Amino acid sequence: MTISFITGFRNRDTDRVKKSLDSLQMQSCLDFELIFIDYGSAAESRAQIQEVISSYNFCKYFYSDTRGWLWNRSAALNTGAKLSESEHLFFTDIDIVYDINFVENAYALLQEDAFFVSDCVRMPDEFTDWPGAITGTYKNKFPSMMGQGIACYPRKAFIEMGGFDEQYAYWGAEDFDLARRMKYYGFQAKNAEALYSYHQWHPKSSVDIPYSLLFHNSTHYFNNIRQQKNYANEGMEWGKLHTIETRPTSKYIDFENSLIINPASIRFQDAYNISGIYKWLKDAENSTDILWGFSKSRNNNKFTAIMNKFLRRIDLRIEQSATYLEDFSQGLLVSVPGFFKDYYLGCHDGKLGRKYSVFMT
Repeated sequence: MTISFITGFRNRDTDRVKKSLDSLQMQSCLDFELIFIDYGSAAESRAQIQEVISSYNFCKYFYSDTRGWLWNRSAALNTGAKLSESEHLFFTDIDIVYDINFVENAYALLQEDAFFVSDCVRMPDEFTDWPGAITGTYKNKFPSMMGQGIACYPRKAFIEMGGFDEQYAYWGAEDFDLARRMKYYGFQAKNAEALYSYHQWHPKSSVDIPYSLLFHNSTHYFNNIRQQKNYANEGMEWGKLHTIETRPTSKYIDFENSLIINPASIRFQDAYNISGIYKWLKDAENSTDILWGFSKSRNNNKFTAIMNKFLRRIDLRIEQSATYLEDFSQGLLVSVPGFFKDYYLGCHDGKLGRKYSVFMT
């Protein structure tokens, strides 16, 4: 096996996954595998996607138990890369539909000293001619996505460069960052005009990313350029397949129900004012093996609304449940990598109106 497709997934609808896998099953060249990383789906979604994948013999399904963690495309793809033994890694998304000759044409582009990026067409919501897109009878009339997320790299170089930088939260810039580092490594980006792929429409997911994380990703990317940082994840255990046994918070939280089961072991600290945040940071800095919790109470709606307007603009593009607290706690996670042993966002204690973000230092 020379090519492994690698993709990540969490709680997505199965119809778009099936369209993507159907297009791979129809390939003129079937000498490939797809490593499917389920990055922390809930139990119902996990069962549904496993049933779908069982119909495709080229798929290898792996579950990484990251429930309660931020979505991290870099980490999901790195996990797949570590599990692959193929010489070339083709990183992609689960909602991509491929031309019938995609794999055959990809093989013609493989080199040990180069990588290539597949252009991808952004299809509109009303598009239905997927058989035509796959077989080539449909002629592209829609714009390119102009990204670098669907790309093929030699595995040896990818591992030596430290893979995708896992300090990018959610997604965004990790693919451009890797391409930049590969060029520094001496690799050339090859033209891949013969590869045709199509992105299934969905609402823009960037609106689900808190501003603090968008800001972090942007500053992290440009800091890497300024510092000429050409290796990622140095000193970190990256690309790890997580299990519930490796998650310290599983002793205190019922992962299936996001329920705190041992509240007596958690020291809770509300952080709806500057002094509360400062106290929490100072205490956490000097503590070990202690769980910390931020609670979200209905009593703090006024303060939350003010901070929402400050952090998320006046017209709040994200539903009301997103709060200043969540922005702060998530921004803290990505700003100090390695500070926390484990965390679980969005758990509760069974009482109406109370949500917690729990951290273990």
